[in-house]
Amino acid sequence: MKYILMLKKRLELILKSLEVKKANTELIKMISLFRVHLRLLKGIGSSSIIDLARE
Repeated sequence: MKYILMLKKRLELILKSLEVKKANTELIKMISLFRVHLRLLKGIGSSSIIDLARE
């Protein structure tokens, strides 16, 4: 939850920026970071389920 709120705040700051090009680059970076974060969460979730199944 905290991570999502942080992303939202950063996104608002970026949107307020007058430099549209810079904002777009930052947005692309944020989206890719968020995707990586989601993959990590999914990875952690599935590996812990596999570990539980083994026990």
